[in-house]
Amino acid sequence: KTFGVFHIESPDERGIDNAILYDRSRLSILDSGLIPIDLGEDERPTRGGLWAKFIVANSHFEFFVFVNHWPSRYGGEEESNWKRMMASEALSKHLFELNKTTPNAAFMVMGDFNDHPSNESMLALSNCDKGPCLVNLCAAFEDTEAGSYVYKGEWGVLDQMLVSKNLLANSLEYSTSQDLVGFVKKDWMLYESSSDQKF
Repeated sequence: KTFGVFHIESPDERGIDNAILYDRSRLSILDSGLIPIDLGEDERPTRGGLWAKFIVANSHFEFFVFVNHWPSRYGGEEESNWKRMMASEALSKHLFELNKTTPNAAFMVMGDFNDHPSNESMLALSNCDKGPCLVNLCAAFEDTEAGSYVYKGEWGVLDQMLVSKNLLANSLEYSTSQDLVGFVKKDWMLYESSSDQKF
């Protein structure tokens, strides 16, 4: 396989940017960009949402990928919630615009959202009345023994994958399902706590 890396420099002063690793023998980028998240002059600039429109080789199938790393909970979850809501709204607005120009577009939205599936910013993405009506494939893992990170001995689901409904309906050339989603969990990745639990 020949892998390509797609990246756009964001305004984040720490250099913590999003990137997409993809198989260049199977996928080609047709269009791309960065969704700006403006938190105002009094806040440190944050990274934008990276997106790319791909086409599958020897096919007419096109889909959009969005990679996110939303503002952290630094200063407190409630106090910083507005920042992640700004990121959620910026992404939703972009998805709405793409839907106007590309009806029935296939969307894959992923990343570290610094919020859980049940938080306001994530629920807004699944809202079908005012939001982009995405399906959160990781929602079922919340409050279980599965997750992408551990905080104070409990698994959490800040890293998530969402898709447009048409990718679950088998109505397109390619599709996915809830059953295909999981977290990579190998022994070498984990550490053992004083209570003999592995995290």
